[in-house]
Amino acid sequence: MTSTATSSLHEHRTAFLEQVNRYLPHQEECKRFAQVLDHFIAGSRARADVVPLEVDYNEHAVSFIRTSDRAVLWTASPIRGDGARFEVLPRMRRALSEEQLRDAREVFSSLNIELAADDALLRVRFAALKAPATRERVTALMDRLLST
Repeated sequence: MTSTATSSLHEHRTAFLEQVNRYLPHQEECKRFAQVLDHFIAGSRARADVVPLEVDYNEHAVSFIRTSDRAVLWTASPIRGDGARFEVLPRMRRALSEEQLRDAREVFSSLNIELAADDALLRVRFAALKAPATRERVTALMDRLLST
C-alpha cells in the first residue's frame, strides 16, 4: 500500500470516528466502534486483493475495494441514531452467485440485517459487530466471497 493510500485511510478513519462520536452519547461505545472498524481495516490491509478506496465520495466513510474489478467490498459509514453501519458489496448484489448470496444472507440475517425490498443490501449496524466472534464470522464471509 502506498503512503498516499495509508494517509488517506488514516484520514477517513479519523473522520469516521469523529462523526461517530457526534452520533453516540457514550465514549465507551465509541471505543468499541473503533475496535470494530480497526478489525476490518487490519483484515483488509493484510490481503493483496483489496485496497482502501482513495476517492472522497464520502469523507466520513471507510471503504475497501476489490483490486480485480474495483468494486467496493465493504463500507463503514456513520449514521444518526445507530452510530454506524457496515455494508458488504454495496449495490453489488448482482455480482454474487445464488450460492454466495445465500451464504451472505445467512450470516447477515443472524445479525439483524436490514435488507432492502430488492435484497440488494447486505448491511448491519456496527453495534451488532462488537463481539469478536461476530466480526470473525463476517470476515470469514468476505474471505469466501473473495476466494470464489
